[in-house]
Amino acid sequence: MKKIIQVLSLVTVFAMGFSFISSSSASAATPKKAYVAAETKYSGGGNSSTSHGIDLYMGPKDAAIYASNLNTSYKTAIAWAGAGFIPNVGPYISIAGLASTVESQRLAKQITALSEKDKKVHIYKCGGITSVKEWNGKESSIVTSNPKSNTQTYGGITTYTKTKITKKVVKY
Repeated sequence: MKKIIQVLSLVTVFAMGFSFISSSSASAATPKKAYVAAETKYSGGGNSSTSHGIDLYMGPKDAAIYASNLNTSYKTAIAWAGAGFIPNVGPYISIAGLASTVESQRLAKQITALSEKDKKVHIYKCGGITSVKEWNGKESSIVTSNPKSNTQTYGGITTYTKTKITKKVVKY
């Protein structure tokens, strides 16, 4: 029991101590131009879940700025490395930070590759999954990537998918 309290205390101190570090993906995810936010509810077979997705649409210049915001600062890297020295839980914290940094760098590289070719970019975020692809730049293509609403029956079990647009901004 003492060990559990010690670990929970360390995690709490860590969370409070590193709250000054801005999450690069969260700050970069603030929509500026064209975007669609949607909510999808899945139900059937006694289970249900909800997922929230956001589609960001941007030109090459905005995409380059977005990608630069995803890059991790040296302060964040030092903080994650320093967290590795916390007894018992430090290595786990450092691994989580490393994984987050690697994912941010991967996304920044994909976005930069498109923006350097003067391509428009579509970024879709849902849960922990983010996809980057080229966008055709047409206003009519600014839609959600969440699945469409439907009802299906599999082996006597009916499943429902209900998608609702919660916000749509087209200022491209």
